[in-house]
Amino acid sequence: PPPAQMIFVHCMVKICNTLVPGNNCTTNATAPSGRKRRDVIGGDSDVIEDQHEVVSSGPIIFHQPVSPCKVNNGGCQGYCTVVARRPVCSCPSGSSLNRDGYSCDVDELLYNDNVIIYVMIFILFGVVAFLYKKQQK
Repeated sequence: PPPAQMIFVHCMVKICNTLVPGNNCTTNATAPSGRKRRDVIGGDSDVIEDQHEVVSSGPIIFHQPVSPCKVNNGGCQGYCTVVARRPVCSCPSGSSLNRDGYSCDVDELLYNDNVIIYVMIFILFGVVAFLYKKQQK
């Protein structure tokens, strides 16, 4: 599996205990934009005074997504390419993709020795006929 990224979140908060006399807490305290005011319920007035605290959370682990082509070549017999997070198969030269979209089939026409011999004979006859006609003129 690919490496995971691990982060820790640390927030600085100010705790204002309304139980401490002269603490300068206001009941209508507002938080800056995008933040929320939270009340601290209960507590011992001798222990909790106005103070800044660091609240930490973590580790939060983010796993890198695994490419579908990294697992069993995406199920492809030939080449695997990721398109829109899905494997798309293709085949090497001389073969074509079957209807299943995963397996390759050798193009037999190119690899059948008899067909190649017939094509070569046909080309040879064509060249001979061309040269014969040219000589007759």
